[in-house]
Amino acid sequence: MGINATRLSDRLSAAFYWNVTMQICRVRVAICRPPTLAWTLALSSLFIDAPSYAAAPSAEDLASLSLTELSKIDVTAATLFEHNDLNTPASVNVVTEEEWQRNGARRATDAFGHLASLYSIPLVFSGQGVSIRGLPPGERPGVLTTLDGVPIIDLPSGNTFQRIPSLNLGALQSMQIVRGPGSALYGTDAFHGVIAMQSFQARDDMASANGFAASDGYYQSTARLSRELGAAGRASAAVSVNGQPDQRVRYSFTDVGTGATLNGERENRYNAQSAVLNFNSNVEQDWSYNAGLFAHHYDANDFPGFGTAASGERDTSDFVADFYLARVGVNKRFAEHGELVLTGYYWDLVTSGTRFAKNAGVFTIPVGSLHQDRFGVKAVYKEQLGDSTQIALALSSEQQAVRTAKITTLSESGVMLGSVDQLYANTERKTQSLTFEGNTEFFEHRMSATYGARCDTFSDTRDHVSPRLGLIYHPQKDAAIKLLYGHAFRAPVAIDIYGAVGSIQGNPNLQPETLDAFELVWLKQADNWRVQIGGFHSAWANGIVNIPNVPPPPLRAVNLGGTDANGVELEWRVQLQRWSADSSAIYVTTNSDLTGAFNTIPKSTIVFGVGYALPALHADIYLNQRLQSHVDDSEPGASFVPSELPTYWRSDLQMTKRLSANAKLWLSARNLFARNNRVPTSPAAQLGVQDDGFSVGVGIGYGW
Repeated sequence: MGINATRLSDRLSAAFYWNVTMQICRVRVAICRPPTLAWTLALSSLFIDAPSYAAAPSAEDLASLSLTELSKIDVTAATLFEHNDLNTPASVNVVTEEEWQRNGARRATDAFGHLASLYSIPLVFSGQGVSIRGLPPGERPGVLTTLDGVPIIDLPSGNTFQRIPSLNLGALQSMQIVRGPGSALYGTDAFHGVIAMQSFQARDDMASANGFAASDGYYQSTARLSRELGAAGRASAAVSVNGQPDQRVRYSFTDVGTGATLNGERENRYNAQSAVLNFNSNVEQDWSYNAGLFAHHYDANDFPGFGTAASGERDTSDFVADFYLARVGVNKRFAEHGELVLTGYYWDLVTSGTRFAKNAGVFTIPVGSLHQDRFGVKAVYKEQLGDSTQIALALSSEQQAVRTAKITTLSESGVMLGSVDQLYANTERKTQSLTFEGNTEFFEHRMSATYGARCDTFSDTRDHVSPRLGLIYHPQKDAAIKLLYGHAFRAPVAIDIYGAVGSIQGNPNLQPETLDAFELVWLKQADNWRVQIGGFHSAWANGIVNIPNVPPPPLRAVNLGGTDANGVELEWRVQLQRWSADSSAIYVTTNSDLTGAFNTIPKSTIVFGVGYALPALHADIYLNQRLQSHVDDSEPGASFVPSELPTYWRSDLQMTKRLSANAKLWLSARNLFARNNRVPTSPAAQLGVQDDGFSVGVGIGYGW
């Protein structure tokens, strides 16, 4: 039987990319576990020689889906109304499950790693600090995270990814990232942006299972099921596990006391499990209902600790978290123009963190335990007024409490030296809010204005009002010019108000941090390409910082100074038959009244991805690269002199092949060129910490 020219071209292209990948694998064989490498090499023949199922949807069919159709996904994280990309009065990225799979994401913060405007750094206890548009990604980053509309922010620190380092991606369906202030919709903590995660909820009957294993020992497995329950509605469920063994990450630093070069090692080992169950009734009825349960367990060992200055050659930390969430919602439609949405939720979080501390050459082990919960109710009424105006009014009441918080100190041999309650133990915050939002269209729908404000009252700090205004003009149907203003605030968190034992003196008189942001955006959406260019200015005032304190504790929380951030962003995506490419880039400058520029945040970041479809083989290849520069290992004021880290350049390769209508196989190579990339951490570690090394893995999935 002959082979046509198209199929021959596909085989040659696949063989070229595959041989390049395998040569790199052979060069790096010393760091690959032999069984996994042998398995990966054996599977190479499947991408070139294995028969393809004739009825399977080809990669070319998927690539032919126009970007215009993809852009019609409703954006729900930026307003109380549903808008498409062109009409959303904010800068928003919708990150689909297909995108983070294509980029080989392992943890929740990997899912948006292809967005140049977002930047994450490791924190103590295996946490992550997220920066949006050049503003600090430390332990209190001012980025709100929600799960199915429920805020899951931490009360002591204000950082989700500090206490819940990573929800399993297999239990999630999509994310919407709001770049810029969100307090007019969400209140406190939506300071620099919002990460809105949606758990798995299918629209049709389905079942699937997949598994993945990599040469560095990383593993992942997910099972999903969705079934219609007659006239009652639909239930969807997912269970996902992932983790990695000891990574043996070595590090070196200069001891500030002796000047000697010392060495240490971190395991960076973790295991995580997530499970979700969602129910949705028929949304076409006047009354509809929804409910959900989410459970997550996380256990990490030997991740970065409190920095080499505080912990020396034992700069490691362990962490355990158990998180449970329950939610329920009711929707009532009134005639054709009105809708009432009622929601309620409760979540519970128990964590324990262990680290090493070094004082006069003697190590001790502080162990921190924390139990907190949060519940809330919310009512939103939306109505269409005529042909051009929508209005929405929302009322909410929430309460978050720290039930217990304790520090227990152990000797290096495990003997208990003492135990004390944290200063923010047995504290709570009650919040009531009123939100108004309107949207009006002018000039035959060529121009629209979104306007509104949210008022928040607190039981433990000052009240605040957050306004917003967005103007959008459509010079053509497929283009938009957006002029946006947003005001945001971050109320002091528990550690700011009450302090922390032995380290921070609290301040009950702190004012909220405030942010005023202005954006000008041009967006063009065609059938096979999309471009967005924007400029922004953010003015941050009343920053809450810790300054030296006499007498002890050594630090004190105060409002001091401000920060300006100015930058430009570029995003583009194009599809040309079998080829696809997408890129995002940001250049940002910051200026703080206290420290000048934030040197642990890249001034420039470029992310570029290119894909190629092999339709005759039912396969596709995708290469993603991230380049960032001008990053120091610490801010001024650390116990060591800051130094600039080498330019960060990481390349990840993903190859996917459909074996049948129901089965697919994929190969993922991380850090393809095995670069020794390093990133800063908070608290600071001299010379930063090593990013992921080279690894190659293979996965298989089956759906029915």
